[in-house]
Amino acid sequence: MRRVLIVAYHYPPLAGAGIVKVLGTTRYLPEFGWEPTVLCAKPDGYYITDPTNGTAAPRVFARRPPFAPFLIKVLDKLRLDARRGLLLPDNYIDWFLPACWAGRQVLRRQRYDLIYVTVSPYTSGLVAAYLSRWSGLPLVLDVRDPWLDRPQPGYEHRTRLHRSLDLALERYVVQRARKLTFIYQIGLDQYLSRYPDRADDLAIVRPGFDFERDNGAVVSPLPGKVTLAYAGHVYPPYTAMRRLAQLLAGCRQQGLDLTLGLWGCDDIPIVPKIIAEEGLTNQVVWGKRLSLQEIFAVEREVIANVILLGFKTVPIKLYELLAAGRKIVYVGPRVEDQEALLARYSAHYFCADLAGSAPTEEDVRRLTQFLTAADDPTAMAAKRNLIREELSARAQTKRLAALFDEATRVDSP
Repeated sequence: MRRVLIVAYHYPPLAGAGIVKVLGTTRYLPEFGWEPTVLCAKPDGYYITDPTNGTAAPRVFARRPPFAPFLIKVLDKLRLDARRGLLLPDNYIDWFLPACWAGRQVLRRQRYDLIYVTVSPYTSGLVAAYLSRWSGLPLVLDVRDPWLDRPQPGYEHRTRLHRSLDLALERYVVQRARKLTFIYQIGLDQYLSRYPDRADDLAIVRPGFDFERDNGAVVSPLPGKVTLAYAGHVYPPYTAMRRLAQLLAGCRQQGLDLTLGLWGCDDIPIVPKIIAEEGLTNQVVWGKRLSLQEIFAVEREVIANVILLGFKTVPIKLYELLAAGRKIVYVGPRVEDQEALLARYSAHYFCADLAGSAPTEEDVRRLTQFLTAADDPTAMAAKRNLIREELSARAQTKRLAALFDEATRVDSP
């Protein structure tokens, strides 16, 4: 059994979307000959924790310096934080020195064969590149979100100097890595255009769904004949949330008895405002914070699950909703990679773009028809089996382990 040191800032007991992929990876790597140890952040009271998510590998904690998270929050309020002022590559740069120190201690105590890092946060990439250079171990870099050109609005560099410095940091990590993996095609294409000489080292490894999470307690069902669920954050400029509310308001006017359950976005003031402005206050249930298992139990029970995007990407949430096997309502810009995933792995899906200031009557009619149409149990079962075979965390970890094997060969560059 070979050993891999995984640098992942987010790992249980920390909670959130950042833990999903690496948690599944660490669970299944031993099946393919790799024993993981995770170098991660120690909870400090500034981030949500959830011990119910469990853990699948030994952990080495590195604590952020005292008061650093508070000071960075102050810089954020002053718009002097990551990319906009004093911090690069992100608001976790204070973790660099503690994590490097902890990583060196781990590598001194035990022999490892490989270092693997998943970003963001991009500070984790700097930590892993430093440890790779210090130890001589090969590095595999997993890019969940592109480092330099984030598709999400609001993450642009303030000046050309900021961008040039950030590019130098990215290039340092990329040059150190023997293999680079991406969760969607947009990210791979972006890096291919910037590093064309690394074409043979780039690969897609999806954040497959971990079916170990398919054991959550069933929560109280949502009221109404047609139930929809959205669990996750909502990002500016909130056009996708507005369009969803407009569509559902139109469905209500056509007599559809519906309920929308929302988890994770009740603390964003504009979301309740949008719901009220579109006349859906009595059709929305605001859910409390749930564990990963409990959220999936909700997503298995509703008529349809919702994906909201205001920019072009493929969210990790998509793989969870595909595994849930229910109808999927996607509201956002067209993304070819996502459309291909929906076509292959979903039995019933509906896509609405953000064109125009409001949905058309035809859009509303189509959505109403989609939500009330009968499911096809045979097609749904076939898709679920296909997901287990190709898109599960076990299947995708097998792909990743093969890349680990390739990166550790003697003849690797």
